[in-house]
Amino acid sequence: MSVDSLLNLPLEQLICGCERERTVFHQTNEQLSPYCMALFRRAFAGDQDAWQHIIVIFGRMQRTWIQHIVKLESIEDLDNDDLQGIIHEALCALYQAGQRHEELTATD
Repeated sequence: MSVDSLLNLPLEQLICGCERERTVFHQTNEQLSPYCMALFRRAFAGDQDAWQHIIVIFGRMQRTWIQHIVKLESIEDLDNDDLQGIIHEALCALYQAGQRHEELTATD
């Protein structure tokens, strides 16, 4: 199914589809994620509910990456507030990139 055909689905269907895609990715490393792409496009277009679900779906992955980097760099004393701040900054940068690059929100 193309991202274009998914854009008009109700948000709940996109969320369920994206969650399924993430589960399949973790099991098989399948890279195709049209539901997640449609969810991101909604978020880039300003849908705050879509952003909230992106945070939920991808937040654990972000937290794991950051904690891994912190261990590699031997950074100490990183508390939960610091971690949340880094995640917030990363999401802000992602949103700003989406606003600067129209191709990220373009349809197929």
